[in-house]
Amino acid sequence: SSQKEEGEEYDAIVGKDPPHSTSAAGSAPQELERVNQYAVVKEIGHGSFGKVLMVRTQDSAGKVNGTFAMKKMDMTFLRKKMRGSGFGGGGGGGADEMVKREIATMKKLHHPNIARLVDVVDDEESRTIYVVSEFLPGGSLEEYRAAKPGGVLPLGELRVLLRQVACALNYLHTVVQIAHRDIKPENIMLNADNVAKLIDFGTAEVFTTNDDGSAMDLTSKTAGTPAFYAPEMCSIDIDEYEMLPTDMWALGVTVYQMAYGALPFKETGLMQLMEEIEQAQIDFPAFPEASKEDSQ
Repeated sequence: SSQKEEGEEYDAIVGKDPPHSTSAAGSAPQELERVNQYAVVKEIGHGSFGKVLMVRTQDSAGKVNGTFAMKKMDMTFLRKKMRGSGFGGGGGGGADEMVKREIATMKKLHHPNIARLVDVVDDEESRTIYVVSEFLPGGSLEEYRAAKPGGVLPLGELRVLLRQVACALNYLHTVVQIAHRDIKPENIMLNADNVAKLIDFGTAEVFTTNDDGSAMDLTSKTAGTPAFYAPEMCSIDIDEYEMLPTDMWALGVTVYQMAYGALPFKETGLMQLMEEIEQAQIDFPAFPEASKEDSQ
């Protein structure tokens, strides 16, 4: 079964050495909190799953030889949260399955525009899982956009970033047969050279293909961020929809936000937003002056 395969892949990547954590409390002043070989530098993000930490490794002489991002997930908290939401059949196992699926998915991915998985530390005593990936100091595409004049990206720069994300999606859809299911600016990070990298595979789904090579990507499950839903996801008359086109739609909404500095759909209530996505015509005004800069 797929759950058994995900569990086996998870077991294969998690380090066999017992995880250990030390705190700065009671230690020498310069001693940082550590998780195995990773010294915690600072918190760089926080989400519904837990914290994202900047961590580093050092050689025997104390010289830093690696900087990484570490997602810290409190499984006790996640299990309670997902049990309350009814995810995964209402049991705590839903959280474990989700995390194992995300890690098994990330292990398969090797692409220059997808964040690289480095390590996984499973601390059974504290019921905490640490997922270590490459450090992307440029922040999210949303943060990058918001800091630009007028809150929009120059069209030339947007074209470059769009090509990079499109290449990552093409790899997911055609090579490893994975639908991302939550494409949005917050899930596109930039490295030190402003190269775009897809992150967050917590809602990703693996699909198979028919004999003719076409995708068997039908689903009835809703996933992702409502403002980036495709119209077919919002219709009460559609029981199943294809996942791959919804990834492309979400990419289109992302491009719109980068170019105009706002989302194409304005409603704030969930039901009103879904009705607008399904029925409204998208407005494409003239590009803001700021977005025309560097547009060659």
